[in-house]
Amino acid sequence: MIEELSTWQWVVLMWFMCSVLVEVLSTLMFSVWLRRRNVELIFGMIGIPGYLEYQYAQWCRANSRPSRAWLAVRGLLMVNVILSLVVAFPLFVGG
Repeated sequence: MIEELSTWQWVVLMWFMCSVLVEVLSTLMFSVWLRRRNVELIFGMIGIPGYLEYQYAQWCRANSRPSRAWLAVRGLLMVNVILSLVVAFPLFVGG
């Protein structure tokens, strides 16, 4: 039942695992960073895509700071997770 994975499959699985780990850790660090700047966050909404970015954009508007660079990074991280899932999905279902 257990198949040995090829080098390519290992690379894809490592890419997926790393992209998810980076997304989760960046979300945690971003929420802590926002909390230290007294941004009110709802704990149950922190994992919802776009919530932290919206709160950050509001904070930037209130403090007259640009928000595009960090929002672009967060968007690219999400795109990376989605692409890695699309590529790794056949490995997960045994295809």
